[in-house]
Amino acid sequence: MFQYIPALVTSFIWSISIVIYKQVSRIVNVLSLNITRLFSASLALFGVCLAFNLIQINFNLIYAALSGFLVLALGDTLYIYSSREIGVSIATPIVYTYVILIQFVSVLFGEKLTIGKLIGSILAFTSITLLTYTHKSSQVKLSNFKGVLAALLCCLLWTFGQAILKLAVTNAHVLTITFIRTLTGFLTLIIIFTLIKLVTRNKEYNTPTLYINRTTSSFKVMVFGILDLGIGSFSYILSILLIGVGLTVILTSIIPILTQILGYLIEHEKLKTLDILAGILVTLGIIVSILI
Repeated sequence: MFQYIPALVTSFIWSISIVIYKQVSRIVNVLSLNITRLFSASLALFGVCLAFNLIQINFNLIYAALSGFLVLALGDTLYIYSSREIGVSIATPIVYTYVILIQFVSVLFGEKLTIGKLIGSILAFTSITLLTYTHKSSQVKLSNFKGVLAALLCCLLWTFGQAILKLAVTNAHVLTITFIRTLTGFLTLIIIFTLIKLVTRNKEYNTPTLYINRTTSSFKVMVFGILDLGIGSFSYILSILLIGVGLTVILTSIIPILTQILGYLIEHEKLKTLDILAGILVTLGIIVSILI
């Protein structure tokens, strides 16, 4: 039973993190925000890996780096952007449709597609669809098309980026993988940020890369960056090692539900009665996936 705890820890950390990032994204550009969280997490993880002599290089870390590029650099930036544009209540359900997609993709990386996983992912997908429907409003118009598109692209990037972690965990320490993923994401965004500054005159990108003008916001992003990309990612990768990609993703499908609740408590986003039904469906999906 303890093998399921890491995925649940990840779920809570990632749920509250995206709500906090959405708050900060109102006063700072999304790219700088993501660079700051990746920088603080990379620094913290480097210290831990150095202390425990875990800086080891092997071929499998290429997959960790690729995952960092797809998920942390590109996917997460799109997720934060989408959350700012259309709200976490809408962005999160769209992004987490990757729960069902990854069940099929993970087969390519050596995992079995069991009946339990298939039923569980369908229930999770149904729950996410219900959340999307119940939170759909007149606010999501053509003007929010970019936010919806960003969420869909993030979904695809997460699907493949998370699936290849299965190849990384076969011959490398979980902490080393976590560090390489985060460092790759950080370096990728530094390059992208620099290129944008060279070709655009947008004042939004004229602020120093690793500095957020509001001290409180900067501190908040750095702290949650360490929690999110340090502890959260470590728990997620550990869960993949213990129970596989498919089941880990189904367990973390509770994140949209938690995000709805936290969005309501922190951001005062609307929470409707049908959200309870969505929560029940996700819970059933998790139970079925574990028992069958």
